[in-house]
Amino acid sequence: MTDKDLFGKADGLMRRHALAPPATGSDTGAVPILTDFIEAPPAQTAPAAAPATPDPHDLTAVVMAKVEERLAVEMERVRRELAGTVAEALREALSRPPVK
Repeated sequence: MTDKDLFGKADGLMRRHALAPPATGSDTGAVPILTDFIEAPPAQTAPAAAPATPDPHDLTAVVMAKVEERLAVEMERVRRELAGTVAEALREALSRPPVK
C-alpha cells in the first residue's frame, strides 16, 4: 500500500465520520463505549469520615525514638570498628623496633 492509498483511505474515513450524526451511548453500534457498561454510582448517605491526623508532637516523639535507637546502634558499631582500628595500629607500632 502506498502513502497515497493510505492517505486516501484516511481522508475517506474522516469524511464519512464528519457526515455521520454524532454517536452517543449505544448508538455506536458494534463498538462498545465506557458508558454502555458503567452505571451511575449510588448516592452517598453520609460523608466519609476524614482520617484522623496524628498529633505532630506524638509523631515527633515516635520519629525521635526511632532516630535515637538507630543512632545508638550505629554509634556502637563505630565504637567497635574504631577500637579494632586503634588496637591494630598499636600492635603494628609495638612490633617495630624502636628508632634511636
